[in-house]
Amino acid sequence: MEENKNLEEQVEHNDKKQNTKIWRLVGIVVLLAVISFVFYYLNKDVAQAPVKTAPVDELAVYFANQEKKLTPDVMPPEDYKARLDEQLAKLQQEIITEEALDGGNPYSGYLGVANTYRTMGDYAQAEIEYKKVAEKYPDDFLIWHNLGVMHEDMHQYLDAAHDYTKSIAIKPVETIAYLKLADLYVKFSEHPEKAKEVYLKALTGTNNNINVLKFFAVYLEDILHNNNEAILYWEEVLKQDPDNEAVEDRIAELKNEL
Repeated sequence: MEENKNLEEQVEHNDKKQNTKIWRLVGIVVLLAVISFVFYYLNKDVAQAPVKTAPVDELAVYFANQEKKLTPDVMPPEDYKARLDEQLAKLQQEIITEEALDGGNPYSGYLGVANTYRTMGDYAQAEIEYKKVAEKYPDDFLIWHNLGVMHEDMHQYLDAAHDYTKSIAIKPVETIAYLKLADLYVKFSEHPEKAKEVYLKALTGTNNNINVLKFFAVYLEDILHNNNEAILYWEEVLKQDPDNEAVEDRIAELKNEL
């Protein structure tokens, strides 16, 4: 009897040891599972986050800056240059006066200085002045347009495209930057057909401005050689200007050519 009792106690002891091992193993597995879950949760956003890349410059596909042109082909005559020097001095004084006033606004003085340097043929200084004005008045569409014209004069066509695009974004109801950007595609890119997108955007932004319609119709004729579509836009011009005989004649000519 005593032997049987000892044997039962031994078996029970072994069972307890075995169960302890099993529960330890289960505990380790559970602990590893918890650690894995916590690690995944803390790092899932990092793992799933998209890789950040530099923004693609879409305009760079169509335009490139060339060597900077620092002066125009023809410089202003000396007598005219003397008047420009006087004008520059007045504008610079205007800036000083306006900046000294409480609530003064030297906008016209700054823009005038930039425009005067450009007229004088000093493209390098004009570019500096335009950029200076753009920093002071970043939400002025006219400044960005003028800077675009300056960069175009300097053969900085990619910069010009950016400037015109900025001008359009600031004031999409204005026509001039659209027309300049479309012209830039025609003259200085290998994809003149892209100008069509600019014209269509311009017509939307300006509510079918008649001047945009005219430029677009000419573009469709001369660049895309699409007389059918050109007729449609000349007819839109005629709706806004029904007494325009020149447009009537042009529509008739295009129809005869079909």
